[in-house]
Amino acid sequence: EDKLTRELDHYALILEQTEADMLKAQQEGLLIANHLKSLRQTLNQQNQKKFELEEQILELLQDQITTDKAGESQGKTLRETQEKRRELEIGMSDTEHKLSIALLDLEKWRGIVEKSKGEVSQIKKEHDSLDNEARKYDDEIKIIKEIIATKLRKLDSLNRQLEQLITQAGGHELNPDELKLLDVQHDILELDAKIKEAQENWLKLQNSVVSLSEKRVQQLNDINYSRKKLLLVEQKAIKIETRLEEVLSENREIVRSLSTLNSRLDTVSLELFKTKKTHEKEEMECEISHQQTTERLREAELSVLNLEQDLADLGKEIDECKQEVLDKHREALSWETKYKMSYEAKKFKDEESAQNSEIGIMKAEIHRMQVRFTQLKRMQEKLVTDLENTVHHREHIFDTVNAREKVYGSKFKSRSTMQHKINELKNKLKIVFGEISDTEKNLIEIDTAQKLLQAEIENKSQQIEEEKIQTSLIKSEIEQATLLKQENLDYIVRHQYRARRYRAFAGANQLPKFRNEILIQADLQRQREINETIGGIVENLMIDFPGQRFNLSKIW
Repeated sequence: EDKLTRELDHYALILEQTEADMLKAQQEGLLIANHLKSLRQTLNQQNQKKFELEEQILELLQDQITTDKAGESQGKTLRETQEKRRELEIGMSDTEHKLSIALLDLEKWRGIVEKSKGEVSQIKKEHDSLDNEARKYDDEIKIIKEIIATKLRKLDSLNRQLEQLITQAGGHELNPDELKLLDVQHDILELDAKIKEAQENWLKLQNSVVSLSEKRVQQLNDINYSRKKLLLVEQKAIKIETRLEEVLSENREIVRSLSTLNSRLDTVSLELFKTKKTHEKEEMECEISHQQTTERLREAELSVLNLEQDLADLGKEIDECKQEVLDKHREALSWETKYKMSYEAKKFKDEESAQNSEIGIMKAEIHRMQVRFTQLKRMQEKLVTDLENTVHHREHIFDTVNAREKVYGSKFKSRSTMQHKINELKNKLKIVFGEISDTEKNLIEIDTAQKLLQAEIENKSQQIEEEKIQTSLIKSEIEQATLLKQENLDYIVRHQYRARRYRAFAGANQLPKFRNEILIQADLQRQREINETIGGIVENLMIDFPGQRFNLSKIW
């Protein structure tokens, strides 16, 4: 019992430890999930910043790609931001991997806890059964102890009676009573021996109880193993039953199919009998129709003569169509030459608008003038600052000289020397102001030249747009001409095919089979539906892909 209690306490401690580990793992999982959420938020923020930076970089590159090398630094910052984004993505994937590992460990711990709970419940059941058996054995021991106590009490009473009888006899043995007493003493000794044997049997029973408990544990293990085997056997039996039901259902399907086949055989035999009768009727109708076809043949010969006349007329029409096609072909060739000329003119215009063309040179000159303008602006600002400094310096010198003249009199430089310096400074100022005026004139000239170049660029771009419009018009006219050419070719092919059929019909040895009017109408209706569906599909494609209108118009 102590061992079982220790094991139960040990399992309880294991359960508490596993539950604590589970709680700890759950807390760690929550922490990791929160960290993952924060990482995702930071990643989204970084992505947003990345998109904003990329847009800013693109704008800056588009604005300053012709002026300086700022594009390189912007590209460098873009690459750095992309590398940072990749590092963040790698960190996020690592955290997701760690989270998945933690969740896997958590699931493992859950499985171990569930397994330990099952083992603890099983051990509790075994402990309860062993407690019940121990109580039974304790009850039996109490009963045996009570029996022994009653027998000992009887033995004491008999000993006391024996002593009384001996004292009454004066210490001498009596013949019959002494014999009885001796028998009683002998019985007492036998009872003592039996008590010892009972105690030994009690010890043996305790040992047997221990062995029986061990056997019971083994039997319980065997019972569990046999239960598992029984479950496997039951599962196999269920599978066999399901397979048997499937086989029975297949047999039912086979029987049903055989019955249906028999019924079909009966119907087919009836239909065969009916077809024989209809065949006989059709033979009679065939003879009647033969007579009717001979009459129709005569009428067809007359219609053939009329068709020959129509063929002659069609031949004339074909010749006229050929001549018209040749004219259209010549017109298409002229349009093609116009298209090539317009394409070459457009190519020449594009080449003029390239880097080494006149417009490119003008753009480079504008850029150079803008750079020179900025340099002159900086020089002007520098000259203004120098002028201000010289003025301040002049005032300072004048003040110091006046002060010294007042203090020391004429020991220092005279007023004439100061006037000479002032004149020199004025000359320098005149030179500076002259340079400033020259720079302003240059700036005005540069502005006018820039405006002229801008107007010329706008004029050239307008001419390019007009050329594009002209090329698009020429292209549309060429497409219309090719479509007209295609229609004329289709018309000629149809007339040639019709003339070929008329010739074959005129020179045929056998008359063509006349089809039923209902079948002809059904075929015509089907062809019309197909044409309508094709037309709807082509119209939808023209709406979805307006650039392919010319190619789609060839289909429909």
